[in-house]
Amino acid sequence: MNITDKIALYQEFIKKCTSSEGSWSNYSQFSRIDKLIKAIHPDYSDLIYYSDPKFVRNLYQELLSLEKLPTEKTKDTFKTLGGGQYHNAMATYIRFLEAVKILSHVDMSISQFSPQEKPAFQIIYYGAPGTGKSHRIKKELKEMNVPEKNIFRTTFHPDSDYSSFVGAYKPTMKPVADEYKAVVGKDEEIAYSFVPQTFIKAYTHAYKNPDENIYLIIEEINRGNCAQIFGDLFQLLDRDENGGSEYPIKADSDLKMYLEGELGIGHDGIKDGELCLPSNLYIWATMNTSDQSLFPIDSAFKRRWDWEYEPIKYKNTDWVIEIGDNTYKWTSFQRIINDKIFEATNSEDKMLGDYFVKPCNNVITEKLFINKVLFYLWNDVCKDGDGDIFRTDGNKDVKFSDLYNDNCIDTLQSMMEYLGVTLLAEDYEIANVEDGINKTAKNHNKESLISIQLPNNPIILTSDSTQFDAFIKALRIIGIDRIIQILPSLKYHRLGCPVLSTQQDDKISNNNDGYSYYQEGNLFVIKGCKVYTYIRILEDLGKLLNIDISLETK
Repeated sequence: MNITDKIALYQEFIKKCTSSEGSWSNYSQFSRIDKLIKAIHPDYSDLIYYSDPKFVRNLYQELLSLEKLPTEKTKDTFKTLGGGQYHNAMATYIRFLEAVKILSHVDMSISQFSPQEKPAFQIIYYGAPGTGKSHRIKKELKEMNVPEKNIFRTTFHPDSDYSSFVGAYKPTMKPVADEYKAVVGKDEEIAYSFVPQTFIKAYTHAYKNPDENIYLIIEEINRGNCAQIFGDLFQLLDRDENGGSEYPIKADSDLKMYLEGELGIGHDGIKDGELCLPSNLYIWATMNTSDQSLFPIDSAFKRRWDWEYEPIKYKNTDWVIEIGDNTYKWTSFQRIINDKIFEATNSEDKMLGDYFVKPCNNVITEKLFINKVLFYLWNDVCKDGDGDIFRTDGNKDVKFSDLYNDNCIDTLQSMMEYLGVTLLAEDYEIANVEDGINKTAKNHNKESLISIQLPNNPIILTSDSTQFDAFIKALRIIGIDRIIQILPSLKYHRLGCPVLSTQQDDKISNNNDGYSYYQEGNLFVIKGCKVYTYIRILEDLGKLLNIDISLETK
């Protein structure tokens, strides 16, 4: 059951549970619940994508146990939030999932409860690159136990045309009859015959096997000129209530002759010399929305297809990016970059999907990261200077050639620092140190703060407070007003926002990467950075303000 059918079925379920029309809408809207869940579990998908009632029930119990909701300013608990409608909505969804599970156990097809009046014979699965469109088709065919002999595949490209999709008269080699071999002096000779291609192969197979469903899979449908490839075949895509073509078309003489030879004269597949799609032939296609196709799909063609959006789910939470000694979280990078792509383009078309790369053992190597991910971002997203991606944490622009010189590791790590990508072991380190616990986590940056000495002031020891608190004490001693005057000279950023600033930015306030604001007077400081960032800021303040700041690090 696809997500569209699931939502529709759930809405029907709600109507059976309550007669209140207001509840129909309230119980099917999970946006506020999703926001709360992601504040606790940043890598979780939206609630509607989960179908295991046990998993959702455990999540429900976790929300009920919270004394304070991280996304709310009120004193509401999850049970009292919105007058209780949100916890009731989630409880209703759990009952729905349990009902679906029971139905599946008694082998009742969930599709029979779908509000759709007829099945979709032509579907285009579309989305950003790497969202798993082909994988979804493969998975659905596997779940339906469709044998490989009933699946026909092709891929469109700019050179695709009618003859490569349907078929054409071509020269072929045929055996010479034994009695003529001595005359012509060879065993084979050139002959012309109709050579079928993927469409006709699927077409004839469907007619020859009327009791089986046949699937024609078209990959990258928008990379070819659909009007040229389909020709008048697109008229066949209008299906009647039984699934057959509503408007048959005349076959040309070559194709007619071939089909009569394959199916028989007068067969439904070529009756009266006409083509008509059978009800057991399904055509599924994938479309990458980021492809800048030379041949846009026209409205008449689009109308004849059902469209299924494949969203980005950020589900590969165990994937990592390795750069030098540092290991970064792929989903953190993916979310940050996708936010920047949307800000730059106002579109989701060029975002990074979950399977944009295919790492070995879940590790995206430096080479793969540069040559696949960054190359795409440089050429398809940032080529006109958009995106705010290729910068270092010193706010210096990065050229693509900088990723191949001797300092490429430092450049890449500085880019990740500027973007605010989660460094593995960083969260553990910050949580322990800021709780005042002197434990040593695996520190990829090999630097932490022990003490700060400013002129005519007592030594600030991190053993007496957290490292962040020690940093704030140092800023107080230096003078908040003095620091504000030189803010433009401080180049450290997180998620594209200055670490020190006089105003808050929503990108920090609403992020899921562990950053937050701490206010000291008129100065806002981003909390959650790696310790060495605060060390570098203190070093820069000493130089800019001509203050002798002594830092002891390890």
